[in-house]
Formats: sequence, structure tokens, C-alpha cells
Amino acid sequence: MSGARGAADLSRHHIQIMSRKDIIYRSLRKQADELFQAQRYSDAAALYGKICIKDRLNTDALVMCAICHIHMNNLHRAEEMSNQAIELDPHHALAHHALGTVFDRANRPEEAIAEFSEAIRLRPDFANAYLFLANVHADRGNDSDAERNLRKALELEPRLPGAMSSLGDLYSRTGRFTDAIRLYRKVLDIDPENTAILAALGDALNGNGDYDQSRSVLEKALGINPGSYEANFSLGSLLNKLGEYDAAISCYTRASESRQDGGYAI
Repeated sequence: MSGARGAADLSRHHIQIMSRKDIIYRSLRKQADELFQAQRYSDAAALYGKICIKDRLNTDALVMCAICHIHMNNLHRAEEMSNQAIELDPHHALAHHALGTVFDRANRPEEAIAEFSEAIRLRPDFANAYLFLANVHADRGNDSDAERNLRKALELEPRLPGAMSSLGDLYSRTGRFTDAIRLYRKVLDIDPENTAILAALGDALNGNGDYDQSRSVLEKALGINPGSYEANFSLGSLLNKLGEYDAAISCYTRASESRQDGGYAI
């Protein structure tokens, strides 16, 4: 009887230890996720890394740490951590997606396509994987593959801004301006002060011959962000077409002075 009680006490003690570990893990993960959402990627990576030290089999924290390193452009570290996660769990769709993003940013398109495709195979409802795969195809000029994957992303998440804007870009680039305008306006319903999308809408309106609307939209973008490269360049293109050459040169000058690389989401 005493042996049975001892075993029961030991079992309860083990459960208490596991419970404390779970509470600590949940607290660290909550803090790390909040830091990630606040775009404090270095701080978030430190906490995700702390979780990984406490639990070397925690693939979720490992993948999130890799994604933080992608945002910080530490591609070698992100690749290393993504591969570690895949070794631990080959079926982890987000790990393959993270590795695909590393390959995309490192200009390794074939490997990126393979990883995004694997993420989709493992998780067929992974809208962002379709979006990122589409963008790799678009960069390589494979418009039909890009459009097919963007449509699938929007079928899964009809209000996914990245997919709407990417499909709008594809339509604008191929002269389907009415469709592009419709999609850009949908993005602006979600994010009305997005100057890059306002500039893209201005370009599409310009391409569609709606010069007054184009000018109004581009001036609105510059009212929000006078240093926007996209809006300055697009307005310069419109003014050049309208024969307002001095004003166009001023816009091009501001664009060249404010040129910056865009962000990258995963």
C-alpha cells in the first residue's frame, strides 16, 4: 500500500513539474509573440531562442526564431534554423515556408519554388505559401503560374492584401488596368493610407487613361508620405506624359533622393 502511495505521490510531483514548465513556456511564448507582432524581431528571437534551449524539440519556437532572422536579413542563420526544424519535423509546413523565403531572398528561385510547393503539399490551405510561390513565378516572368497561385491564395483568403496587390501588379503589368484598379481599391479598403498601393493605383489609372483620377490619387499618396519613392516616381511619369516637364523632373529628383528597399513579410 505504501508503495502505491509513493508511486502516486511521485506521479503527482511529476505532473506539478510538467505544469510549471508548461506555464513558463506559455509565458515566454506569449512574450515572444507580442514582441514579434510589435516588429521587435531581435528581442523576439532572443525569447524564442530561450524556449529552444529549454526544449530542443520545440519546432514551433525554432521556426519563429528563423522567421525573426529573415526579417533581420540574417539569412544564413535563418536557413540554418529552418533546416534544423525540418530535421526535427519534416512535415512542418511553416518551416518549409520559412526556408523557401530564405531561398527567395537569396535569389535561389528553384529551391524557393520547391520549398513553397512542399509547404503547400503539407498544408493545402496555406494561403501565404501560394502568395510567396506566385511572387517567385512573377519575378521569373511566369505570369500564368503566378496568376494561378494568386487566385488560389485569394480563394483561401479573399481579403489577403498581399495576394490582392500582387495580382493587381500582374494585371497592371499586362495591361489589364480595370482589373488592377479593382484589386488595388480593395486593398485600400483595408489599408487606406498605404502609399505604395496608392502609387500602384495611380499607375493603373494612368495606364487606363484616367489622368485626373491618377493625379488625385498620387497627390493623396504624397500628402500622406512626401518622401514616397513610388508615389514620386509615378507622379513624375504622369506629369511627363502630360507635358509638365519641370514638375516631372522635381518628382523624379525626390524619388531618387528617397529610394529605399521595401519590407518583406512572411
